[in-house]
Amino acid sequence: MRKVYKSKKTMISLLIFTITLMAVVATSYFTANIYGATEVEYDVQNDWGGGATVDVIIYNSDSVNMDGWNLSWTFPGDQQIASLWNAEYTQSGSNVTVTNTEWNSIIPANGSISFGFNLTYSGTNTDPTDFVINGSSSSTATVKAASTTSTSQTTGTETTTPDDNSTKDAQITLSNNSISVSGSGAIASGNQVTISSAGQYSISGSISDGQIIVDTADEDKVEITLNSASINCSNSAPINIRSGEVILTLRGDNSTTDGESYNYDDSVDEEPNAAIFSKDDLTINGTGSITVNGNFNDGINCKDDLKISEGTINVTAVDDGLRGKESVEVNGGNITVNAQGDGIKADEENETEKGYVQIDGGVLNIKSGDDAINAFNLTEINDGTLSISATDKGLRSDNVVTVNGGNVNITKSDEGVEAKTITFNGGTTNIEATDDSLNATMGSRTEQDDGSQLIINDGELYLNSANGDSLDSNGSITIKGGTVAVHGPQSSIEVGADCNGPFTVSGGLVMIAGGNSSMTQYPDGASSQYSIAAMLTSSQANTSIICIKDTSGNELVKFKPKKTYYSIIFSSPDLKYDSTYSIYTGGTVSGGTETNGLITGGTYSGGTVQTTITINTSPTTTSGTFGGRRIR
Repeated sequence: MRKVYKSKKTMISLLIFTITLMAVVATSYFTANIYGATEVEYDVQNDWGGGATVDVIIYNSDSVNMDGWNLSWTFPGDQQIASLWNAEYTQSGSNVTVTNTEWNSIIPANGSISFGFNLTYSGTNTDPTDFVINGSSSSTATVKAASTTSTSQTTGTETTTPDDNSTKDAQITLSNNSISVSGSGAIASGNQVTISSAGQYSISGSISDGQIIVDTADEDKVEITLNSASINCSNSAPINIRSGEVILTLRGDNSTTDGESYNYDDSVDEEPNAAIFSKDDLTINGTGSITVNGNFNDGINCKDDLKISEGTINVTAVDDGLRGKESVEVNGGNITVNAQGDGIKADEENETEKGYVQIDGGVLNIKSGDDAINAFNLTEINDGTLSISATDKGLRSDNVVTVNGGNVNITKSDEGVEAKTITFNGGTTNIEATDDSLNATMGSRTEQDDGSQLIINDGELYLNSANGDSLDSNGSITIKGGTVAVHGPQSSIEVGADCNGPFTVSGGLVMIAGGNSSMTQYPDGASSQYSIAAMLTSSQANTSIICIKDTSGNELVKFKPKKTYYSIIFSSPDLKYDSTYSIYTGGTVSGGTETNGLITGGTYSGGTVQTTITINTSPTTTSGTFGGRRIR
């Protein structure tokens, strides 16, 4: 008999010199002597037999920050991590060590961090129990646990908790316009089948006009395995989850296709409204594929949390592609979305911890008629490869967009990224935009500092704006590290960098080529890193390479703008006070590697000296005429 899905949690509470066993049902809590006052939660979100998705949370209950962390354990069986997000890991045999990334190295006092992973196994998937934090001998906790046991607080004995008695298994077979059921928990009636009990169900075959309905108790766990199933429905959602938390596991090639008009279950809320529709949490995993054709409205619409951990998912929709009202999390998989509305969307406005899209891994190709990724509270990219073509915004949030890692390639957009606060902590981001590449704004046009923030702490950014500002903030621009290469606009009013508040640079390499505009801005205020800014006497062709050298002939930067340019702004830790630098244009580079215009390695030769600047002003020494700000 296949293993019935059951959420498994093992909590190891780390309190000095204390061991307390607390009785729970299907969840085991343990305490042991570990670093400070720390808790580790190991939570198997989904186990489909041969593979599983696990979330791990480290809680710091101490009164001081934990600066740097690693967590080690030993798998009891042959489990192998296939992919992991929000951290780095190594695995040797059954021994695993997970280490922080640069952006989540600090666990704040009374705070937490989390990471997750997919694993594969044969046999049984027994929880690890011997967790070690930060490697010291005093950090060792050896605790035996199993998610299906409850431990008596008074006797210390363990008893097995049986599987949920309400769980039923059934095989559902689609054939022409009929459906048959072998097993219990599901009832077929004509061209519809209704799953009414928690359990595991397998669906195979093809139906030209039919429907899969899930209608169980709200928190019932239902795992549906699609085994090369093709489900078409002319007047409603082919998969309609009215109630119940569903895990959709993909095996083989599957498809769902709806019609252009619906008979609603709920005419007030106009639901269902997607080729795969769910009113409760929906998780998609598995090694197969699914093609989702949303001819009526959305492709996949989940009214709660939508999670995708693996699988090949192809979505076409006349409105939004993937929509989770409360959240959308992508941990892996190969996802292609072609949507006339938003590509991926989470629009919960009333809960501050919801309304987010989080990309932790996977390969995503998104083409959208509106925004590619749009979340009300937070759009966060931690890992993965994203290729985006958007009619409107590439990455958008009403509040916060954060890029911590991954590779984001926005080949088309009106504006590449827009939010009140935009932060880059890592990764590589390439943006092609007709208007602003990055736009930090509170939402209203103003020439005053509106409090919005554009922050670059690390990462590589390559920005190309055709008719807008590449770096644009109605508030402040802060650059602390990383590489920022800007192909600014050619028009005389748009500029490479524009802000209403301070423009500060304290680290990193910044290279901006822009047009002939007195509105051009350069680093000012409290910047601790020197910059130089030059307004040339004539326009330079886009084939004209920029090279900046010191008096010893050392090349500080080589940059080939994509458009004609007039102004140059450069900041680097290599710039020193009372030192002289020459700005060359033209010439050639032998050898080297070009990445979106920025050339590393190789040797520059020829070229014409346009201007020479001796740094005598903090933070920016200029050559030519600059000044002015404007309303946006």
